[in-house]
Amino acid sequence: KFLGLERGNIKGHVYYDLNGNGQYDADEPGVAGMTIQLGEDRRVKTDANGGYRFSANAGNQNIALVSDDLGVRLGASTPTQQRVELSARQIVNVNFGVSDYALVSGRVFNDLFMTGELPQSNPQGVKDLRLILRPSDAKAGNALVAKTTDSSGTYEFRNVRPGKYTLELDTATLPENFSIPAQTSWLINIEPLQRFYLDIPITAQRAVAGIVFIDNDGDGKFNSQKDTPVAGAFVRT
Repeated sequence: KFLGLERGNIKGHVYYDLNGNGQYDADEPGVAGMTIQLGEDRRVKTDANGGYRFSANAGNQNIALVSDDLGVRLGASTPTQQRVELSARQIVNVNFGVSDYALVSGRVFNDLFMTGELPQSNPQGVKDLRLILRPSDAKAGNALVAKTTDSSGTYEFRNVRPGKYTLELDTATLPENFSIPAQTSWLINIEPLQRFYLDIPITAQRAVAGIVFIDNDGDGKFNSQKDTPVAGAFVRT
């Protein structure tokens, strides 16, 4: 007991969970300066690599990640409190994953009434449209991501790093009967843990066509053999 042979060690890392899988992967960076608490009162700060270590008596031990940033600047991808069974001279690894990812989503819809606003009931989404989320600063990284709207016109970008982006509508994927909207790209600034929503209105092309004619046979239908077209007539809608 004097030599510490009845004690064990708990160690691990606080890390940025880049892929959101709740597992500490080799390419995921550690988070320095995070507080880890063992039991009721023992606390340590993670080192420059996000690592920490405790020596503790054998038995059940409660270990927790404690931070005022959780839910504000950071979100947890693993439980923030864990209970472990520690044996003498055993080393137990307990890692804590965090992220600051945001969500960008919305709906592309047919703006039937040309108001620019998503109807409260029965909005007609436009499927199979491609949207591109393009980073606009170093903070956001350099990898663009593309998503396609589903059957309801909904698109969703998950695990978006905070930063500035350009959200682009790929007009090449518009249905042939839809007009290219006046605005096809939007500059957005994404904050940590933000849920950013943008609904995008597009409008189907509309046309009214016909023939003004003298209905010689009185049947209400134009017959090129019997009826006479009227040139220069003014039609108002």
